Amino acid sequence: MTTPESQDNSVPGPSGFDANRDAAGRALYEERQAMLGGLWMPEAPAWDELPEEVKERWRTYMDRK
Repeated sequence: MTTPESQDNSVPGPSGFDANRDAAGRALYEERQAMLGGLWMPEAPAWDELPEEVKERWRTYMDRK
């Protein structure tokens, strides 16, 4: 039996989406993206242009820190 205190009343979002994880993954990606020019590498796509599975990989890197 659940009590009102134990119920999750948060607003549902996309499955598995966490804004903090997304922000951390994006920050790491953009930090590394900025270094590419100094390494004579081609420009990487913007975060918003990446497929979801690539974004999740960057989020996972931050989970390990």
